[in-house]
Amino acid sequence: MPRVFGVIADDFTGACDAGVQFKKFGFETLVLANAKNLDKLEPFYDVVVVNTDTRNVDPKQAYNDVRRIVKAFRNLGIKLFYKKVDSTLRGNIGAEIDAVLDELDYDCVFFASSYPEQGRTVIDGQVFVKGVPLKDTEFAQDMLNPIKESSVQKIVELQSSRKVGHIGISIVRKGASKFKSNLEELLERGNEIVVTDAETQKDLVTIVNRSKNMNALLCGSAGLAKAAASFLTKGRQVLIITGSINDVTLSQIDIVHKKFGIPIIEPDIANVFEDDQRLMVVAKNLAEKAEAILSGNRHVIIRLACSKNVVQRIIEAGKDLGLGATQIIDKLLLILGCAVREIVGTHEGIRIVSIGGDTSKMIMQAIGAEGIKLDCEILPGIAVGRIVGGKYAGSLIATKAGGFGDEQALAKVFEYMKDPRTMCCR
Repeated sequence: MPRVFGVIADDFTGACDAGVQFKKFGFETLVLANAKNLDKLEPFYDVVVVNTDTRNVDPKQAYNDVRRIVKAFRNLGIKLFYKKVDSTLRGNIGAEIDAVLDELDYDCVFFASSYPEQGRTVIDGQVFVKGVPLKDTEFAQDMLNPIKESSVQKIVELQSSRKVGHIGISIVRKGASKFKSNLEELLERGNEIVVTDAETQKDLVTIVNRSKNMNALLCGSAGLAKAAASFLTKGRQVLIITGSINDVTLSQIDIVHKKFGIPIIEPDIANVFEDDQRLMVVAKNLAEKAEAILSGNRHVIIRLACSKNVVQRIIEAGKDLGLGATQIIDKLLLILGCAVREIVGTHEGIRIVSIGGDTSKMIMQAIGAEGIKLDCEILPGIAVGRIVGGKYAGSLIATKAGGFGDEQALAKVFEYMKDPRTMCCR
């Protein structure tokens, strides 16, 4: 499973304070003290943060180290990047941005170093620490990285080969069209790094929102990382799949359908045993229906059947063909397993809720998984973890026995899978 974000930080505490922002939004996040074992990572992590340890080295070494790590990230299949910088602008900021831009094909950089929750803001392009201009704070006397300037634009320009522009707080807050026109004007003038003011966390969220659908690198402190993580979470979709026809499950499915408006689809199993190819045709059709729903950025429920009677009729029809009940159920569940394999192959990062022991086993077999690395228990008896082994290793999956939980249990599981911040894991 391709990881969501590669984060590049120039010191270890900065790597941790940026990384934890993604963890708060439900992303499995790993912070590496260095890049030594980057190529040996287990695929359980959505976000990988690497400390380059380049804050106090010379600019040329910082450039080379960062560029090398970006290449390593690309070899892992990472396509989204975040450049973490110190909110008081210490380090080789310009050289490291240059390294990322020279290695990756970005049109521009959104540079927002504000961290309002720690009292660090940027107004009129000037850094303030709890209301005091940066050049008048103790950071100006830093033994290794003294800061003599409060202007973000000037600091970055001195270190980077790129042209640096600025968007003020009034433009950030005026609306998308005004921001876009101002940005386009800066880019036309040759600016590649765009310093943006931000006084509040809401301003940072606005900046991330403006970067959507743009080929732009986000560069900032933990404040901007938090804003970026919140937008990533909104794109997560959930696939609920059940082969269980237990009355408890059927009732839970109906509640989730009505409460959240999630579509329910079922395989056409009426004549499923007509020939050997029919099973695969039914599975493919089911996957296509699910993909059409997911492509609209919606969640989906796949249910084997709406009642026990439907399955019982299929079992009777199968017996006439000389098939035993166990064989028939296995073949029906194979449809679900093959459909899931198609779906997760198309929709990276989808989260799965699998209901029924035999259903879950069939899904694991179909996608070539070896097991699940358990994270926690969402509700009593309902576990969640990461798939181990196979092409989809690292994907999040929750499993539930057909008869487990009260009427609202599946609704609670869905809310957790959609956004783990909505409830505490047991």
